[in-house]
Amino acid sequence: MKLFAVAILLLQTAVSEVQANSNDGSAMRAMRDEMKRTISQLQIENLEKPYYVEYSLVRKKSYAAKAENGAVSVCDDNEYVRLSVNVRIGDYKFDNSNFLDFSSFFFGSDDDEERFIGRLIPLDADYSTLRRELWLATDAAYKSALETYTKKVASLKNRVRKDSTPDFIPAKGQISVDTFPLPEINLSDFAGLCRDISAMYSKYPEIYASQTSFEYSTDELLYLNSEGVEMQKNDMYSGIEIAAYTQAGDGMPFGNFYSAYAINPLDLPKKDSLMKANADLIKSISAIVQAPVLDEPYSGPMLFAGQAAGEIFAQIFAPQLIAQRDMLTEQGKQANERYSAFQNKIGGRVLPEFMSVSDDPTSAKYGKTPLFGNYKYDDQGMNAQKIVLVADGYLKNLLSGRTPTKRVKESNGHFRGAGPMISNLLVETNADHAKSYADMKAKMMKLCKDRELPYGIVIKKMMNPNIFATVLYSLSSGLLMPKFNQILGPVEAYRVYPDGREELVRGVDFGSFSPQSFKDVILCGKNKNVLNYYMSGVVQALSFAGSRYTNVSVVVPDLLFEDAEIKPNDEDTPKLPLYSNPEN
Repeated sequence: MKLFAVAILLLQTAVSEVQANSNDGSAMRAMRDEMKRTISQLQIENLEKPYYVEYSLVRKKSYAAKAENGAVSVCDDNEYVRLSVNVRIGDYKFDNSNFLDFSSFFFGSDDDEERFIGRLIPLDADYSTLRRELWLATDAAYKSALETYTKKVASLKNRVRKDSTPDFIPAKGQISVDTFPLPEINLSDFAGLCRDISAMYSKYPEIYASQTSFEYSTDELLYLNSEGVEMQKNDMYSGIEIAAYTQAGDGMPFGNFYSAYAINPLDLPKKDSLMKANADLIKSISAIVQAPVLDEPYSGPMLFAGQAAGEIFAQIFAPQLIAQRDMLTEQGKQANERYSAFQNKIGGRVLPEFMSVSDDPTSAKYGKTPLFGNYKYDDQGMNAQKIVLVADGYLKNLLSGRTPTKRVKESNGHFRGAGPMISNLLVETNADHAKSYADMKAKMMKLCKDRELPYGIVIKKMMNPNIFATVLYSLSSGLLMPKFNQILGPVEAYRVYPDGREELVRGVDFGSFSPQSFKDVILCGKNKNVLNYYMSGVVQALSFAGSRYTNVSVVVPDLLFEDAEIKPNDEDTPKLPLYSNPEN
């Protein structure tokens, strides 16, 4: 009885804490009251009632500053509140989810009154206003769920269903609170920082365009579902990006960048570090523009060092570690072929036996470096869990939310934004295969000698897809074009000769590179590279109304591949400007 009384007291305390931090409890109270009414009353005659309802209310504040050529172009802050409602028809075994209806709007409606995903509501919505918004959004979500459920049932009428995997995993009710003071910033200070960094480019007219940007966003989330899961949590993320674009003498377009991300903006690099990083970036651009062009394909040993090791792992291997489910459509099943390599590989070898991979969202730092993917509860209110994904080369698990697959039956607390995502991914290797950069380079050159290759290849920096698509594409006026479903080429690639000399080359694209290529890793570096970045959703955000990019970290050592391919970039190059930069 004493233990029961203590449990009740703790529960009441948690409830009080949720209420005390959510507009005097009126927002959560409105959500609870409307949830009760929905569960008891919502039903169209002779049609299915909802078996599950979910409310998510997010108050977002965003701060942004940008500067170009020493002038501030953006200095803006914004605040809004969005409401999302998820209604499920049927039961946990079979419901309206995991079905793509290409003829409908995935966001509910283009009519704001009927919108139920990301519905914009008044900033100062009181209890009554919020009840009304919840009612309208839930009504629209229910109608959409019924329509999808009907189509899903009809699509299976003339088929023998072989896959009996449930559509959703039940969860026990719990109350979770993860709130903390959200740092206040002086946006004008960061705008001035961007201005001062960008001003450095005025001395380098050979660089056509540049942009320095800062962003800081905070989320205050209230979450409730019909199972009794309640959550209040705060999230924040921040970053500084520097990007520049120019053309070489032969017209070849080229972009380079620097980025730094942190959950807390106070953990971002200080001004002197950023100015030095920018000076190094400018120096790198000048060197690449003058570098010779790769003139022939290369197939042989290849060393990925520093940022490039983290980026190659993040772009190719990491997305495969996310549990996914083939989606039903009226035409049949549709798989995400780009990221489906490991869906049936649990128990199989995916890396050399000296390598292991784990994911730990509860880790805030690696050594002294803050990690970008840290959280306590995922977006479905589930406890974050550390998961061993690969042990001694063999795949043991995949990251999951509450949608099961044939091989992954439970949530491990990794649902964020649009679906399951990595958080803080750590790659480890045994001592026998952890070597210094010099030893790895020597091993590469020995392999080159055995294969009678005149040189080896070291990749030290790769392009980041997020920065390429969101910054460099527009900065280059479309001359740098993203390549759909292709890995982006190296930014800094070096030919390494037998005497140890490293020669920078440009115009490099990757040849065939796949998740299976990582079986060809033969050595890893002793030190780890921490890459904090924004990862594009693996489960498409358009279909599931989640965030397009999610903050994550990968911690990866240098990687020596026994065999990899690069090739010259054979695309036509745009002509140079007809006359010189006026700053020349």
